[in-house]
Amino acid sequence: MSNSLKFVLGAVIGGLFGSTLAILLAPTTGKQLRGRLTEMALELKNEVSSAAEERRLQMEQELNTLRKA
Repeated sequence: MSNSLKFVLGAVIGGLFGSTLAILLAPTTGKQLRGRLTEMALELKNEVSSAAEERRLQMEQELNTLRKA
């Protein structure tokens, strides 16, 4: 696993953990909390999908480079 991928993965996990703690410790109603958690889950899903697609494209480029060699 490359250093940049490790960094991105660590940043995503750290961001998720920090935002979850901030939301859970903030004084809000249950309905507001559920709404925020739903938004966070959707954002995380989009970020993970985007990162996976980016990595897939990188792997395809590397594979094509190896095939040409």
